[in-house]
Amino acid sequence: EPATNRAERLRNNIIEKLENLNKLKELTYINLALNNIKKIENMEGCESLMKIDLTANFVDIEDWEESCENLKKVPQIAEIYLTGNPVQEYILLFGEISNWGFSWKGWKDFLIAVVDQIKYVDGKEILNSERILAKQSYKDLLEDLRTKVEMKRVEELANRKLFS
Repeated sequence: EPATNRAERLRNNIIEKLENLNKLKELTYINLALNNIKKIENMEGCESLMKIDLTANFVDIEDWEESCENLKKVPQIAEIYLTGNPVQEYILLFGEISNWGFSWKGWKDFLIAVVDQIKYVDGKEILNSERILAKQSYKDLLEDLRTKVEMKRVEELANRKLFS
C-alpha cells in the first residue's frame, strides 16, 4: 500500500497546512502527528480515508467549527486522534479541571454531533448514547463555541495591547 507508506512519513515534519490530500484517493490512514497543523481542511476527495492522527498539533478553538464541517466531508472517516491539541487541552486550576484559556470542554461532543461517521476519538469508541446527547446539545454547543472563540479574540487583543 504505497499511499499508506507515503502518509506515514508526514509525521514529525513542520507541516502547517493540509494541502493536496484530495489527490490521494486510495489513502486509508494518514499520520500527521507532531506537526504545526491548525485546521482540518482540504480533505474533500479523500474517499478512502478512514483514520487520521493529528496528535500534538495546533488545532485550536477558533477553527474548530470549520474543522468539523470539513471532516464531515470525508465519507469513510471513522477514527481521529487529537490528543495534545489546544482545542482539548485542560489545565488544573486550584485543583479543579478548568477549560480556562483556549480549550473548550465541548470539543468532543461538537465533533460527534457534526461528524456522523466518526466512531473513535483518541482511541475511545463513541457510544450511541453519547452521539444522541451530543446531537441534542448541538445548538447550545455551537453557541458556546462561538462565544468562547469571541472571548479568545478579545483576550488576545487585550494581551497585544497590554504587551505592545
